[in-house]
Amino acid sequence: MTNKLRDGKFLAYTNPGTTTITAGTPVAVGVLVGVAVTDIASGATGTLDLDGVFALPKETGAWTQGAQLYFNTSGKFDNATSAGAITAGVADAATTTAATTGYVRLKGGR
Repeated sequence: MTNKLRDGKFLAYTNPGTTTITAGTPVAVGVLVGVAVTDIASGATGTLDLDGVFALPKETGAWTQGAQLYFNTSGKFDNATSAGAITAGVADAATTTAATTGYVRLKGGR
């Protein structure tokens, strides 16, 4: 196949903010959510990983394995939608209400 550009697992992203995005930070790009592979300085272009399972910040509340997850405007993942939230993936594992991190299987642009 000669028209495939790449596998789509990664996205080149230019940081429009005034601060550096730290490696491992989730980033919303339209309806996609990716995780910074390396630090991305203000105005610089770096790589976001769009596919895989990541330990990421979560809101309070328990998750069941396979629950639909949303990335909210606070930069955390939740199993309840809220204004401005993006459908981001599913819970790879169950979590407790008190947990501050959860295992998120990103939807990878699908």
